[in-house]
Amino acid sequence: MLLASVLKKSKISGGNRGKETCSFRTVEATVEVYFYRWTGGNNRKKDSAKLVEDMHLDFDLVDIWRIRNPTTSRFTWRQKIPVVQRRLDFWLISDSLQDEIISAKIKTSIKTDHSAITLSICGFDETKRGPNFWKFNSNLVNDSDYCELLTTEYVNWLEEFKEVQDKRRVLWDLIEYKIRQRTITYSKGKARERRAKLQKVEDKLKECKEKCDIDPNSGNLEELECLQTEYDQ
Repeated sequence: MLLASVLKKSKISGGNRGKETCSFRTVEATVEVYFYRWTGGNNRKKDSAKLVEDMHLDFDLVDIWRIRNPTTSRFTWRQKIPVVQRRLDFWLISDSLQDEIISAKIKTSIKTDHSAITLSICGFDETKRGPNFWKFNSNLVNDSDYCELLTTEYVNWLEEFKEVQDKRRVLWDLIEYKIRQRTITYSKGKARERRAKLQKVEDKLKECKEKCDIDPNSGNLEELECLQTEYDQ
């Protein structure tokens, strides 16, 4: 958490005011009803909230997610007992940078009680990248399907390269090439399956979090906890 003492240290001198700023803050504070909406707990305004408000005014900062989602109820942190939900994580940017922001989103995250927040900024050209240096994933030796595939293919490769079987070095180079070719294809297929499975869980988790934001009853929170456990694995 970013406490009041840290916020005081983060104040910028008057000579730096007016510069364009883009910063991330996690603050344990309740600023205004429209800024952090929550259920349960003691509805009181903390000193750190006043410091955040002062930062907004001093440096002309805005909460870009709230501006893009003025009527949406979303939270980045929650606890089950008692039920408390808050939007503690947010991006503060210079007001002049609003037109440069493509999107500001709240997303699921792994092994944490906070949701992830993302900020996409335009003006950066994406560089196209080619294939990276390939390195064998040693975890594949424990994959029974992969081992069975290579065992079957090895017999076929020996038949395919029978003309050079007396040249062991050439034979090994050809088989090594085939192993690499099959391994890359197999790994890409497994990665696609893993991404599809992960995306399916993420979609369910996002839908469940939105339900909890609106109605944090015990049934919705229980489902959210189960999905989060599955996602973390």
